[in-house]
Amino acid sequence: MPDDKMHDAQPKAGSDSLETDLMNLRTDLDALKADVAALGRGQMRRMRKGAEDLAQAGEEQMNDIDDRLSGWIRERPLQAAGLAFGFGYLLAKLRG
Repeated sequence: MPDDKMHDAQPKAGSDSLETDLMNLRTDLDALKADVAALGRGQMRRMRKGAEDLAQAGEEQMNDIDDRLSGWIRERPLQAAGLAFGFGYLLAKLRG
């Protein structure tokens, strides 16, 4: 009989320890989840900034090309009209 009481007492102590371990594990998992979320938000901000920089660079490049082409057309209007006519003619022939 005394062994039964002793045996019953041990699982309770182990159970308390297990509950404490589980609570600590939950706390650690919550902290890890918060850290991963913060890292994800930081990575998202960096990706968004990179995409914005890339879009701005592309827009500047297109504006530069547009300025160059517009300048060339103003300087050589007959050549520009001839090229436009030629490209139109080729496209019409290709489409049949």
